[in-house]
Amino acid sequence: LLKDVTKLFMLVTELFARNAESTLHSGFPERVYFVAIAGNGAPFDFLIFFIK
Repeated sequence: LLKDVTKLFMLVTELFARNAESTLHSGFPERVYFVAIAGNGAPFDFLIFFIK
């Protein structure tokens, strides 16, 4: 499960990075949520979920 989550995180991060500049200038859209998952041996501190 962690591997799948990591792959999802990497994909979303790539997509997010491509639009990071415009997103940061306009503020985070409501569909973007940051879910803290610090600990549990996770290789990252946050997951970015894009909710349709």
